[in-house]
Amino acid sequence: MNWLSDAVWRFLHRLRRRKPPPWHEAARAAGFYPAYADWVGVFALDANGAAWFSPHPADWKAAERVREPELIHVSRVQAARWTPAMQRRRLSR
Repeated sequence: MNWLSDAVWRFLHRLRRRKPPPWHEAARAAGFYPAYADWVGVFALDANGAAWFSPHPADWKAAERVREPELIHVSRVQAARWTPAMQRRRLSR
């Protein structure tokens, strides 16, 4: 029965229009696909699927490439939630 409640929740969640957070604009302006933000900084993907980290949401000039496989995976999953183009891509390691 858990699968049914999960399916209903996913269906209702898709009906709501999600408004992107303000830091998405800065990431998109710098040419990145926004992934997620936490208290440390902001994660985003470039056009090749590489994960990048910026300690300041508005300043992507100081962005560093992410090397940890766990953070790369999470960044890709979160970017796919926000960006339809990332949902259709097959990204390699």
